[in-house]
Amino acid sequence: MKKIRKIVALALATVMMMAMSITAFAEEATASVTITNFPESSEGATVNAYQIASVKDNEIEVVDWAKSAGFDKVATKDDTQEIEMTPEVAKKLAETFNQETAGKPVTTKVTKGVATFTNLAAGAYFFTVAGNDDLDYNAMVAVTVKRDENGNYVVKNAELKAKSEPKKVQKSEDDKYVTTKEDHVVTYTVSTTVPFVKPKETIEKKFAICDKLVGGKYAVKDNGKLEVKINVGGTDLDPREVEIVDNGFELNLNDLVVENAHANEKVVLTYGAIATDVKMYNTAYSITPKHQSDDQFETTSVYAYTGKLIVEKVGENEEPLENAEFIIIKMDGDKELYAVLDKNNNNKFLSWTSNKEEATPIVTKFNADKTAATASAFGFDVADNGEANTYYFEEVKAPNEWTINTEKKEAKFVIESSNYNSQQSADEEYVVTVKYQDSKLAQLPFTGGMGTTIFTVLGVAIMAMASALYFATKKKATK
Repeated sequence: MKKIRKIVALALATVMMMAMSITAFAEEATASVTITNFPESSEGATVNAYQIASVKDNEIEVVDWAKSAGFDKVATKDDTQEIEMTPEVAKKLAETFNQETAGKPVTTKVTKGVATFTNLAAGAYFFTVAGNDDLDYNAMVAVTVKRDENGNYVVKNAELKAKSEPKKVQKSEDDKYVTTKEDHVVTYTVSTTVPFVKPKETIEKKFAICDKLVGGKYAVKDNGKLEVKINVGGTDLDPREVEIVDNGFELNLNDLVVENAHANEKVVLTYGAIATDVKMYNTAYSITPKHQSDDQFETTSVYAYTGKLIVEKVGENEEPLENAEFIIIKMDGDKELYAVLDKNNNNKFLSWTSNKEEATPIVTKFNADKTAATASAFGFDVADNGEANTYYFEEVKAPNEWTINTEKKEAKFVIESSNYNSQQSADEEYVVTVKYQDSKLAQLPFTGGMGTTIFTVLGVAIMAMASALYFATKKKATK
């Protein structure tokens, strides 16, 4: 009986020990970290959590790469909140961080502006954001450990707010294929994120958007200023007017960062421009506390194009012919329209007219070495509704001693389907060249020899003498 009691006691002790172990394992809690305030442009981005501190034997251990950045300890008081790193340590940590040596991160996705991590061990974590190259994020660190009333380290949850600055703006246009007509306005849309600005920031220019235009001009108002429409966080603000300086502008948006009321919200600007050349493009960028006017900016450009038409004139033997005149035609159904051009601006397209007499002719001229004679005009619409446009040349005046070629020749633009909607390519150009060949005027035949010439001269002389005698005789008779 005693043996049975001993066996039972031993079994009970074993069960109690196992139960205590199970309880201990069950009580090994984990933490969650919630990061809010991600901007709309970061939706779906990947957030990485790298553990930079852990708890072992009730002691804090910091990884070497974080120590070298100055992150060598973790606050552990009971009232510890999220750690606010100093700018110096944050900068050093970002410089020191190496994805290859930082270890394997825990990852999650941004969903509706929030990234949530669960089942994190006690310690501290450094976060990075991948999948959004348009923003610079402030260094984010979360502490998931604190001391309990017995002085032991235990896990705690943490909440952070994502803080960012835009480093690149997004830009688009409502039409890639444009004309140089004064009323053909291209609408540009520029969007970026309102930066988070530290409360004690002393830099004067905290937030601004800059733009510079090439090959075009801004669609300014009568007062010479450009109206810019502004939407912040989905709400329209009153439009603002900016001065145009060196064919560019700087829009001050400091009011949007006051008390960080709009931090991480999307800001959208819209404004108009008119093409003045065969290619129109611009550079847009934002000024923030981290990126000032004298810095190298990541700029965003979009390109719009007008078409150029060239006509070449040659003779029967392919010799170049200058001073031939041509007009440019487009068809409106079965009706012809004629191009009106600005002769003082390299034959820039101005408008269409149904009156052929109002058409502006372009005149062929020799090139520098007289190996070709061409005339050109630019500013025409390359495409409409997915289709390349077609124009026509008509010769209205031939060079001296040459006949007019009466054929109306087609000039059709060619567009690669892969590039039709792309606004980022800077290498495109749309030029069509048409060649005209003329023939000599027919010469009247010259018949007879030297005798014919002599008799012709004598005949003219006799007629002159007869006329003189007639008038002399008539004068005497009158007297």
